[in-house]
Amino acid sequence: MDKVCKYCLDEQGRTTQVTLAGCPALPVYAFEYKGASVTVECRGEYDNWQDLPQAVSDYVNTFDKPDVVLYDARNQRMVAAAEFTETVSVGNSQWQRSGRAVAAAMMKVPFLAVYPSAAEDRSQDTIREPTALLTEFFLILALQDRTNPALLLLRDDPYLSSLNSERCKNRLPVIERPSGDDLVGKWFGLRLLSILDESVRQELAPIEECIFDWMFRTLEDQVSVKTGAIARVENDLPHWKAVLGYPMNIHQLRQHFLGDISLTKWTGVHGGVASKSYFHQVVEPRLLQTTTNDIMTYVEGGKHCIIRPDHTQKVEAELRELYPPHEEFPWPLGHLDQELPCALIPFQGWQRQGKTLSDPNCGEAVAFAAMFRTLQTEKANVVFIIYGTPHPKWLDQYKQSIRGEPTNKLMRTVRALGDVLCLDNSGTPVSIAVT
Repeated sequence: MDKVCKYCLDEQGRTTQVTLAGCPALPVYAFEYKGASVTVECRGEYDNWQDLPQAVSDYVNTFDKPDVVLYDARNQRMVAAAEFTETVSVGNSQWQRSGRAVAAAMMKVPFLAVYPSAAEDRSQDTIREPTALLTEFFLILALQDRTNPALLLLRDDPYLSSLNSERCKNRLPVIERPSGDDLVGKWFGLRLLSILDESVRQELAPIEECIFDWMFRTLEDQVSVKTGAIARVENDLPHWKAVLGYPMNIHQLRQHFLGDISLTKWTGVHGGVASKSYFHQVVEPRLLQTTTNDIMTYVEGGKHCIIRPDHTQKVEAELRELYPPHEEFPWPLGHLDQELPCALIPFQGWQRQGKTLSDPNCGEAVAFAAMFRTLQTEKANVVFIIYGTPHPKWLDQYKQSIRGEPTNKLMRTVRALGDVLCLDNSGTPVSIAVT
């Protein structure tokens, strides 16, 4: 709220002086705007709210909880949501927070993710940056709803100066990023004032345009490769440049179907647990043979894939044979929509022999299920395939989710986005229809 006051409410006398009340941990801000009194109460943990609105409860329990939800109590609706983190979105954590943006897009709530542009990866003793795929993920969500977009702001941070020092040594241009404070303050402030005055949305357009511009600038940053230096988007999403050219912008992107410029041939899952899995050793060869290698993915080496609808009937039959349906949740032939493509989302749901839920992997499952639905005319059959050892009580956890009882992020994801769940199940493969 301090940024909102500084960069929006106090700007040019837009509102009366903001007064502060309440305790330091849960402050209450009050001001007047065009003769109307406004009170903004800052609440704490969602679980501690005695009067948590149903809409907010539905949102934070779809996948996981965002840092901020702006709720209009008078009109009983969510106005905006946001996520702030000091953790750079790379490696296993790249998709960890994706569910917060996906849930917002599903509920048509404007969303802003404010992430650092670089951070130290102690496991590799280096400074790393997010890939172009993270930006593409937010662009895909943003293209679904121009009025309520999901935005990504990679801001300046302490590690960026260290990264730029290394870039100078390698003769790469320095990376520029906004401090972010003014954009965050104006975006939230204008979303807040829009509750009282729809006309302020006209001021939102250039702010969001600016954030989009920064998103595209991150794609065009030069990165070092073995052959020299190329734009990040050329390294991570090599098909984009030929279609879009430079400079890229959101208006240009809206003229294209992202599926035409993003997808590349799928080559299966690789590495670690994946290479030893039943899915990799048994299922994957059958799928590649059944579809005559006509399976696509987002990025070279990607493990999630999309299969054209003309193969859906054959793929469904193969999956039912290789993952026999569980007697309690059977799925007959024809359960999948034969006119839609099949999105297969293989991932390791649990670690440590099924004892620990993998939160980053669950976030990945949310992200790619949402991306594939959007790429393929906004809908697809989604089949989650969990390899590795599952939790001993995975079926009980699923039943809990059906009864509406508290459950984990994995089962919430399966229920919200999936049509079928397949499990390698420690060598005893099984599948269930998602209800």
